[in-house]
Amino acid sequence: MAHIPPHDKAGARVKKYSGISPNYRRDLGVAANLPEAVNDKTNTSLWITELPLITTYSGFLAEVRNKGPVKSLHINGPSLEHPNTSAAKLVFFEHQAAAQVLAEAARGEF
Repeated sequence: MAHIPPHDKAGARVKKYSGISPNYRRDLGVAANLPEAVNDKTNTSLWITELPLITTYSGFLAEVRNKGPVKSLHINGPSLEHPNTSAAKLVFFEHQAAAQVLAEAARGEF
């Protein structure tokens, strides 16, 4: 696979047409850095936005306690586009847990 610098115009075009965030900074020429097509029936990952500005790992994990085992959690602080909120990527081991949190969020319970 060819080296595609993540910060130049070619990298920006690849990201745009691949559905990858323009903020993603990894080398797109490395296969492991590219997203895989995962359908909604097996997806275990959630991208959660509009979290309180100061969101802690312990506080966030307390909110998803007893939903299912968590594989990973990464909290992003405020950004230039969203200076008053945080966001997080939450990955469960099981799809059912992700689906439960997604359903709760849709009902305004998360």
